[in-house]
Amino acid sequence: MDNLRAQFNKILDDIYIYHTEGERQNTLFQAKDFYFRMTGNVDKDSSDFENKMISFTEWFVLNFTPGIGQEKVYEIYFREVGFSEEILKLMNSVEFSLFQFNGKSLWGSQTLTDLLAGQKKVLAKDADVSFIFPKEIFVGRLMSLEGKNYLLRGICSLPINVKSKIMKQCKRVKRKKVDMDESEFLLSLEGMRYKAYTYAHVPAEKIFNF
Repeated sequence: MDNLRAQFNKILDDIYIYHTEGERQNTLFQAKDFYFRMTGNVDKDSSDFENKMISFTEWFVLNFTPGIGQEKVYEIYFREVGFSEEILKLMNSVEFSLFQFNGKSLWGSQTLTDLLAGQKKVLAKDADVSFIFPKEIFVGRLMSLEGKNYLLRGICSLPINVKSKIMKQCKRVKRKKVDMDESEFLLSLEGMRYKAYTYAHVPAEKIFNF
């Protein structure tokens, strides 16, 4: 199982590197332009920079659809270069959503709630949760491996005091009452989070406006 997760991470890096060469760079440039326009830029010296780039890499490989096609970047790479069906299954399982980490239950299991889907998820016993805290809400990705759930490393933590505003917008997005899909909504949350980080003197409630 650990070997599969290691392979997953290696293929993720391989796909990113593949798009830094030749004409494929155009796809990467297109993705960067869209992502950073939606989420904002972070200074290279910022403590958030590394996590921001991890989040971008995961979004680019697992969620971005270049041009007018419906294929995601990893699906194109699978068709053009290839990798194992097991890794393809893992990549297909990844859920991009808004989560809240619930911490440990009375029975010792660690759970989180998918706030967009309204579903509770049990994390694998060996899942790394060292980078999140109980009750924290965040934009992130959840991978299912042999029926066990693991968080990917790229997360964007959100202020807990604006949860009620975010949840109201969640409902609007789910009911298609706004002109954006779920993925765009999640990226917009990342953008507001980094704006709040940049303008720390401004109350988060004034930045998280929908």
